[in-house]
Amino acid sequence: MVFCKECGSKVDDDAKFCHKCGKKHHENNDKHIVKKEIHKHEKPKNNTLKVFGVIILLVLVFVPTNISYQVSEPTEVQYPISYKVKNAYQTESLSGLNWITEGFVEIENTDTMPGTFAVSCNFKTLKRTLTDSKKVYIVPGERKSVTCVADTGFGEDVEFTYTINPGKKTVTEVRTVTKQKTVQLYQKVFGLY
Repeated sequence: MVFCKECGSKVDDDAKFCHKCGKKHHENNDKHIVKKEIHKHEKPKNNTLKVFGVIILLVLVFVPTNISYQVSEPTEVQYPISYKVKNAYQTESLSGLNWITEGFVEIENTDTMPGTFAVSCNFKTLKRTLTDSKKVYIVPGERKSVTCVADTGFGEDVEFTYTINPGKKTVTEVRTVTKQKTVQLYQKVFGLY
């Protein structure tokens, strides 16, 4: 349908005259061709943005992602019990037919927790190294002596050394811990987790 240029009423495409005002119309074949040409040369709609938007939406909805977050929580931690060595020395004596070297270590528990202390003594001569180990339980503020013994040869020079392995105390501390959880990508983007 087209409209009359004179009166504006609707006129059939194939009508030569307006049925209302009688004005003659031009041949419509040219108009149809022009209209068809216009339709042929129109640019197709660009759907790339719509497709891209749908892909982004699908990624946001369905792709899981990991996030890290921190929380404070109580944690049990072990520390060695604190101590001081008050005295350490060695003596040598004859016991029957054996030459005995003794090592003495005096330990004071300076911690607030009681515990067991393992003392390892080494008696080194020119020919060999002899060891002896002892354990002692000490309460806070108390001192105890540990005696280690080795059967060394008469007249040999002996070097006495020791190591102390203090017991452990368990303390509950509040620590900041980093954890991870999996959320959907849109939750991460919009902060909805």
